[in-house]
Amino acid sequence: RNLSGRLTRWRLRDVLLDGPDTQRALNAFEVVGGEHLDLAIAEQRGVILLSNHFGGHILPAHWMLRKNLDFRFLTERPRHLSKSLETYFSSTGPMGQQEMFVSRKKKGNDGVASIIRSLRVLKSRHIILVASDVRWLDNQSVTAQFLGEHWKFTPIWALLAQRSGAPVVSVYCSMLPGGTHRLEFAEPRHIAPDANISELVQQELRRIEARVLEDPENANDYFFWALDQSPAAAELRVITPATDAMK
Repeated sequence: RNLSGRLTRWRLRDVLLDGPDTQRALNAFEVVGGEHLDLAIAEQRGVILLSNHFGGHILPAHWMLRKNLDFRFLTERPRHLSKSLETYFSSTGPMGQQEMFVSRKKKGNDGVASIIRSLRVLKSRHIILVASDVRWLDNQSVTAQFLGEHWKFTPIWALLAQRSGAPVVSVYCSMLPGGTHRLEFAEPRHIAPDANISELVQQELRRIEARVLEDPENANDYFFWALDQSPAAAELRVITPATDAMK
């Protein structure tokens, strides 16, 4: 029952927080580690806010909107959002959000173009919100394990951190009873230029997996990848000897 209720909230994204009352929206958040984000912002090199699909994954964006922080999404365009976020996402131009959205339909060097646009945004001291648990297939993808299976994931957040020197802050948003949420910001960290990208992606996925195992009621059907038998999923799945043994 609790899981189904939170799944409904997950699908509603940030719609329930919409409206003109900013303080009402902010009161729906319990913020833990907000000083970590402040420290990262104070470096004045932009911030890579590393999100994921655990809990209310769109809610960090709504919180930043209410706090008047300059941010951009480096993701596919999300759907079913509040009017407030839809309006914010309608901006265009060299620094606009429209140009920051990525698409699986694009091939070739789109990942490189996304990094170039993102570097420009970080140089302007904006926050870039990018998810670390996105299965993706392009010439930059790396293989990593999540919930017992191997998939291709985008490492764009790590590549961007290496090239920009911007601090990385992981954020988690847990859905709590009564329509409230807990935002947890981790300490800022910097990615060394010679760091192993595949290991960085795997480490971050392990952190998300630990959250799912600790609080499964904040998981959602985004993680039901093992049940996905579509051709698109087949391209992203990596078959290993262990995978074959389970069949």
